[in-house]
Amino acid sequence: MRRIRIAPAAAEDLAALHEYLVEGGNEERATEMVRQILSRVKQLGKFPRLGTSRSAAGPGWRVFPEAQYLIYYRQRDVGIELLRVLHGSRNQEVALRIDR
Repeated sequence: MRRIRIAPAAAEDLAALHEYLVEGGNEERATEMVRQILSRVKQLGKFPRLGTSRSAAGPGWRVFPEAQYLIYYRQRDVGIELLRVLHGSRNQEVALRIDR
């Protein structure tokens, strides 16, 4: 059985995403977007190589788009670890604190 571990930063990202969309006046849309992202994460748990390598972000990191968000994760022995969920319009290098 494939396991999905959600890192604290990813849990914070999902909570912030939900809160932002609720503040925009659409709680139903907020909940649906989080569900959609988590559904994609579940699929990535089954097929972890679907994402593109993003080793500049960290060792073994991969990224996969879902709607306007980017899902960052890495493969583990028995599944994946969800690392971050960021809006695609954000400066990813700044949000992930990637040094160049």
